[in-house]
Amino acid sequence: MAKVVSVNSSKSTKTRRETAVQGTNDSSIVSKWSTASCGYFDDSFLQHFISKKSRRAPLIHRGYYIRAKAFDRIIRNFFKIFEDAKKQVISLGTGFDSTYFRLKGAGLLKDTVVYEIDFPDLVRRKRLLIENSPELANLIKKRDIPPSSPHIELSCTDYQLLGVDLTQLNTLEAALKMCGISFECPTLLLSECVMTYMTRRCSTELVKWAAETFEHGVFGMYEQMHPNDAFGLFMQAHFHSIGSPLKCINSFPNLKSQNDRFLNAGWTHCECVDMNTFYYDCLERTERCRVESLETFDEYEELNLKYSHYFILTASTVNLGQSLIKNDQSLLKVDLPEEFTDVVTVSRLPEADQSVRRFGHSSSLVGNCFAITSGGFGETDGRHQRLAELTVTDLSSLKSYHVSCGVADMQIPRMHHSSTTLSNGATILIAGRQSPYFMCNIMLKVTLQITENCDASSGFQNGHNSLTSPSAQSVKRVSLPQENFNSEDDVISQSHSDNKISSQSLESHNLSKTFDFKLGELTIEVVEQKGSVPRERWRHASVVVMHEGEEKIFLFGGKTKSGEVLQDCFIFNPVKNTWNEEDIGARWAVVEKMATTFISQHLY
Repeated sequence: MAKVVSVNSSKSTKTRRETAVQGTNDSSIVSKWSTASCGYFDDSFLQHFISKKSRRAPLIHRGYYIRAKAFDRIIRNFFKIFEDAKKQVISLGTGFDSTYFRLKGAGLLKDTVVYEIDFPDLVRRKRLLIENSPELANLIKKRDIPPSSPHIELSCTDYQLLGVDLTQLNTLEAALKMCGISFECPTLLLSECVMTYMTRRCSTELVKWAAETFEHGVFGMYEQMHPNDAFGLFMQAHFHSIGSPLKCINSFPNLKSQNDRFLNAGWTHCECVDMNTFYYDCLERTERCRVESLETFDEYEELNLKYSHYFILTASTVNLGQSLIKNDQSLLKVDLPEEFTDVVTVSRLPEADQSVRRFGHSSSLVGNCFAITSGGFGETDGRHQRLAELTVTDLSSLKSYHVSCGVADMQIPRMHHSSTTLSNGATILIAGRQSPYFMCNIMLKVTLQITENCDASSGFQNGHNSLTSPSAQSVKRVSLPQENFNSEDDVISQSHSDNKISSQSLESHNLSKTFDFKLGELTIEVVEQKGSVPRERWRHASVVVMHEGEEKIFLFGGKTKSGEVLQDCFIFNPVKNTWNEEDIGARWAVVEKMATTFISQHLY
């Protein structure tokens, strides 16, 4: 009997790596479909390349939107420059991208031939999907003559689908010649997160080969950069964990190194910008407003961080006379910095401490000795979520103690709220949001109590003797139930009414919870708000001030759930738990008075 050999066991390491890289295509095409289905861009052909539809989070949509917009800009500007000439577009590592069908359906491929290249197994799957879809098959015109090479999966009048490993340049060039490619025609080569999975040597040889081969060559590339900061290290770890490590990112870590890479490889002109620059400087305001109105979104910090770690690049072997990235602008030489440099001196927390790995949180100083950090978005046990914990940081040792507070009715996991500390040491948490769909309507009072057995010092007052924190080690986080807190990448479908705390619920529970931790106790109380309670809001500001001879909290501005910008202001009396809205006619006089009081108290 013949021996049965497992396919998986016979796979080489190289084959497994190729399979992992191809796997990124299946996830990417679903994300592209989800982005298009939400109205970020038009592409009805993506649905033919996915087997299971899945809606992605708004943050993912923004990422796929910007890369699609950048490539569309480059392609259209390339077509405009060479409007009256025969043209070629080569998509390197194309995957299941539908650019050809989108452009063909829009009538934009006049005098243009599109070549798509990827691993043989992947393009074979793509060919079958095309042939089994009447809508796709009707857009291509197959030649009567069968392909002259096993590397050519489809050969049509204006569309060629090739299965070739991009590291095998001799095979690639031979297959292109069999397809009838012209090395003299204006040719646009596109690489969308492709060469970063190749080794430095192989990817640079590909860049050099393209510059030497095409007389009127243009290159467009979208990839990652900045590998060595916190986000970059996390990004590298993610791709490594799924079996497709970013092999080139450390060799070409920034815009200048990418620019030099192309110029040194034979390209005569090069332009590259990060995606923050592209979004804010290269897109029209009306387009940005359209995109920002499509979905409720509040992860601006993470989006800006993500955009800063991706770039779009164009290079050419001839002088095009204008930028392909920026509409109707001449291509000027720009001196790129070696790397961004810090202008603020900071102290680094201990390497093992994770308390600062979050955003959208709020911190307050207590007794000039401790900082209490509440809320924010970060990581717990490998899961990204809004944090249901309070962190107490000893400012003398910079050690942090993470106090898990898994009380669902108190709305502890929140973002973009404010926290202010009164003279008696009580910290007040005001408003914020638990998700883009649910605003916080509970005010919390947090009281830190240090135990008597701590060493004495002159720093902290809390109804006891002057106390200081010990130099004990940080407390390990305690795992929390995950079902109550949505991951940033999950689609949040809960309605406001599903999450809102009823008045009966507030009256029924204790309104106060105490948590023990290494330094002592942390008490959280729900504050019963009275008077003219402010509207639910986020991204507002609050500060402790002296008003009419009493210590109060001044609240100003913020945004509503729908994104409306608020300009109202309120005064909160912490003794009576009463809110008063200031007269709208006297608002700015009150603001000026409060600001003057605050400045005099804190700066002089």
